[in-house]
Amino acid sequence: MKKIKVALVGFGNVGCMALDALTLEPDMEVAGIVEPQNLQKIRQSLNPQKCCKFGETQVVKSIKELDDVDVALVCAPSRKVKEVVTECLINGINTVDSFDIHTEIPELRKYLDPIAKENNKVSIISAG
Repeated sequence: MKKIKVALVGFGNVGCMALDALTLEPDMEVAGIVEPQNLQKIRQSLNPQKCCKFGETQVVKSIKELDDVDVALVCAPSRKVKEVVTECLINGINTVDSFDIHTEIPELRKYLDPIAKENNKVSIISAG
């Protein structure tokens, strides 16, 4: 069985919990964590008792640094989703995000839909 390679983009509480969940799925593999800011701080502050099967997971500053990513779980703050998802789609990576600024969801969809189609990718927005 080919595993789905998942990158986590953003690594706060949501990213940490998503990492824990991904490690339990037999059909998924963590491709890496993309965190453009505070890489050292993240590595130093992780509390293994609280969350995160962090282990040897690769941490990079850009999605471009990871190989063969099938999908990016965007765990970044909602205000950064548009920028992050655009970069992923342009680089040929499907995305799932939890954008939660409800009044802006239609605008985000209208913006991302043509980018996803142009790159033959899927972008699931506001997945909760």
